Amino acid sequence: MAKAALNMMTRTSAQEMLDSDGILMTAVDTGWITDERPHYTKVRLMEEGFHAPLDLVDGAARVYDPIVMGEGGEDQYGVFLKDYKPSPCRRVKGALSVAAFRR
Repeated sequence: MAKAALNMMTRTSAQEMLDSDGILMTAVDTGWITDERPHYTKVRLMEEGFHAPLDLVDGAARVYDPIVMGEGGEDQYGVFLKDYKPSPCRRVKGALSVAAFRR
């Protein structure tokens, strides 16, 4: 599914999912955590010292954060989170995950 479609699904389906199933759905930009270039380019850039600005742990923390916030009583659903904050829907350059958990 395209990132734009995931974002729209989150915005349009989140309230219904909460009302019918008690599920909180949030779209999350994990940030730039991997380098998906061709292998030969990736190897050359690694030799030159390049690495993605964020690591897998940071990306996972961004997905887990709305779950922790919800457990603490601050429900975030039906929104797109970028850098841990609700952000307007716009073109997403990095990965996009949808975090959902049952209340």
